[in-house]
Amino acid sequence: MTSPFGCFACSGADHWEPACPELLAPPAKDHKEHMARIDKYVEWCNGNLPLPGRITLHQKQKLIEAENSKWRKATERKSA
Repeated sequence: MTSPFGCFACSGADHWEPACPELLAPPAKDHKEHMARIDKYVEWCNGNLPLPGRITLHQKQKLIEAENSKWRKATERKSA
């Protein structure tokens, strides 16, 4: 689903959800990068930026679910 105002996944105004760089990013290279992405989503939600929260709690949950899914699939491939 797309918004006339931008991405419903990350609230980015320069793209639509099907082209969301957060959702389309390749799996993290290591656990540190994986956790950095999750920390970024928490900061975006909590408003630890100059602006109030960039994303909603629901968006944060969906972004973290997507990141965890990519991480799980990547680690399963490595261990297989």
